[in-house]
Amino acid sequence: MIKILAEDRALQDMNIPDIVTYLERSDIWNRTHYPNSRLIAFEGPKDDNGERIILVLPAHKEFLDAKERIADAINLLAAIERIPPENVIQKIRSVGRDTIRFRLLTGANSSPSLDRAFEIVEGLMDLVFFAACMEARPRAYIPGKRQKIGYEQVQNCRFGQTFSGSFGFTIEMPISEFQQTLFSGPQQRPPIARRIVERITRGFILVEEAERHQNAEFIYKNYYEGINYNMCNAILKIVGQNRDINMEFSVFWSPLIMPKKDLRIIEPIFVEKGAYRYLQEAADFMRKDNTDVLSIAPEASPELLLSEKQVIHGKITNLSARSKNQRVATVSWNGERQVYVPLHPELYEAAFKAHIEFLTVSIIGRLVERNHELTLLDVIDFRVEQ
Repeated sequence: MIKILAEDRALQDMNIPDIVTYLERSDIWNRTHYPNSRLIAFEGPKDDNGERIILVLPAHKEFLDAKERIADAINLLAAIERIPPENVIQKIRSVGRDTIRFRLLTGANSSPSLDRAFEIVEGLMDLVFFAACMEARPRAYIPGKRQKIGYEQVQNCRFGQTFSGSFGFTIEMPISEFQQTLFSGPQQRPPIARRIVERITRGFILVEEAERHQNAEFIYKNYYEGINYNMCNAILKIVGQNRDINMEFSVFWSPLIMPKKDLRIIEPIFVEKGAYRYLQEAADFMRKDNTDVLSIAPEASPELLLSEKQVIHGKITNLSARSKNQRVATVSWNGERQVYVPLHPELYEAAFKAHIEFLTVSIIGRLVERNHELTLLDVIDFRVEQ
């Protein structure tokens, strides 16, 4: 097996805390005492002589021999796990982030032009942008690119290392800093970075199904949990106007959060040239016949109680009237999720003032979810923060 060298580019941004977390979550490595405080040691499986294998890491990346020790650790893990060092690196990278990989299956000596590479990156950005918007509010077609949540998540994701094999590129969605979800209790939603990757992954599964059954309905009838018009176009932008190349999609989940049951084991998905026809058909249908598509959305699901007493903070982005005695405020909660808050008439004046003057409100009520929408019911406290 070819070993990785300390100077290898793949190790340049390798974080020691990610390696430590990877080892701590393993079934075969246990942290052990080491006399040198400059080093972190783990005790692993037994070698051929019956002795425990010791893996040593530098305590800080700034130490002079840090790169060599990290390379030694990666090579040791690769030998024990019987996989290439590059795969070990990918698994470690996935500790604090979800990773999606795209591979355009071009000719052996073929590479994209500079303007084509720009189009690919633009398609990737659009895919993440509109996946984030779909998490805020699922729609078959999203006009324009004005949603703040989309820009925030594009800035959050990272363009990872390219990899060998035709033209490959990687997107990393850090989730470690998003570990605290928006509410407490047993019914926790994953952070939005994870939900974006799940939506994109499910979308590619549906594209594969559409090609297998030669029917675009698999895409547009499941847009609510998959890809919509905008995301279809983003994928088509990645493969280019000629659409004469195949694509491979794969995903690596961070072990910090368990993915949904139907997505836990995902083999690489090969999107053949013939699939682009169904992507285009689905996109055209969702854009042209939007009202029919919306009627395909799932029937009203049971109300899911998320928190009996939830505090939300944010700006009121919209006020509307459902009846003479009930007004509804739409609150942008932490800039990430929209929450609908039915208000009693006596609270409407304060809500109107906060909306006009763009002030932050703090509201306490019972948080429920229905059809992917959050609603704060039975408001017991409403305050405008000056």
